[in-house]
Amino acid sequence: IDQKLFINASQFIKRKNNLALIEGFKGQPYSLLLVGEGPELKKYKRYVTRNNMKNVFFLRYQDRTHLFRLFKASDAYITLALKDIFGQTTIEALAHGLPVISSNKVNSSLEYIVDGYNGFIIDIDKPYNLGDFLKNSLDLNENSAIESVKFITFEDYSDNKLIEILASMASKAGFNFEEEAIERCRQKVTGMSAQEKKEFGNARGIRNLFERIVVNQANRLSGVSDPDIDMLTKITTEDVK
Repeated sequence: IDQKLFINASQFIKRKNNLALIEGFKGQPYSLLLVGEGPELKKYKRYVTRNNMKNVFFLRYQDRTHLFRLFKASDAYITLALKDIFGQTTIEALAHGLPVISSNKVNSSLEYIVDGYNGFIIDIDKPYNLGDFLKNSLDLNENSAIESVKFITFEDYSDNKLIEILASMASKAGFNFEEEAIERCRQKVTGMSAQEKKEFGNARGIRNLFERIVVNQANRLSGVSDPDIDMLTKITTEDVK
């Protein structure tokens, strides 16, 4: 990729607002790399093909080690999410020296981004010119991004605590695990080698695991013509892959 590269790592679901992000790169002299998986991917690709966009690229979900390598190869991180309770990827991007362009709906961005210093906050409820934010972000110093999150640490949770966190994430998002499904998650976590746990990323890995489970559930139900509320909120063993 010869152009300056902006990266986004997220679920490909409506809440992440990635279609609007792709639309914003139409005609821009920069490239966009979207890393993730989800039911919206086909819609994204149709838009890119229909508009003959040569500056938008896709990669499947990457583990922590490979994602961080992609960060190092990128020039800035960008998200236009409609809602993100925390947004840890934003912090990780800053820690790798990337300025961050974020919507005003990402909690971590509101806490750690200072406009014009380590990134920019976009009020997506008002008209905005994405091109200006893209251009201006490339002038920011990577040390400003690193310094802004230098002293943030994340607790190293036990396996049991990670499963509790997973169940809590599901509950807050309106999902519930079948007993066999939560047990399969426990087996996945406890069965990891030391190297796998290092790449998993502890609490961040649990968040990624939950997001993949939600994507799997959405894909499973895509063939159901009229799913009821129980089906829409239940996570089964089939969703835990």
